[in-house]
Amino acid sequence: GDREKDYFKMHQEDAILFVPDGCMVDEFQHIIYDNPDMTPKERKEAWKELEKTYRPEMDYEDDPFFGEGGFWQKQLHIFDLPFYYIDYVLASVVAMQFKVWMNKDFDDAWQHYLELCKLSAKDFYENELAQVGLQSPFKDGTIEKLAKDMERETLK
Repeated sequence: GDREKDYFKMHQEDAILFVPDGCMVDEFQHIIYDNPDMTPKERKEAWKELEKTYRPEMDYEDDPFFGEGGFWQKQLHIFDLPFYYIDYVLASVVAMQFKVWMNKDFDDAWQHYLELCKLSAKDFYENELAQVGLQSPFKDGTIEKLAKDMERETLK
């Protein structure tokens, strides 16, 4: 309806904000799986430290559990599907690259999207992305460039 643009903006902002959250969850999992003997207190401290980097705006208003690093226990993927959040991050980064591309040249971007779908895990992920003209989310500078492109697109 008449709020289509508002919804689209909210959806886009949510996708962008998820990238650092997903990376934080992935980094936390690496820490705890590399150190299986960590105490509950050490795991909470690790999460609290990561929040300072990835989500410095968080303020739990003196909530004793979340304020001391307990928020990670709310992330069900950590328990059910370890290392799964990073898949969402990778997919989001690629989707955002396609979004920018489609705004410039929809037909060309769509053809490359179809090409990527047809490759369907026939090669390594980064090779397939390069084959269709996308940057690997793992490559230095990809997120920075994407952020600038998304900002430029949003300001139009």
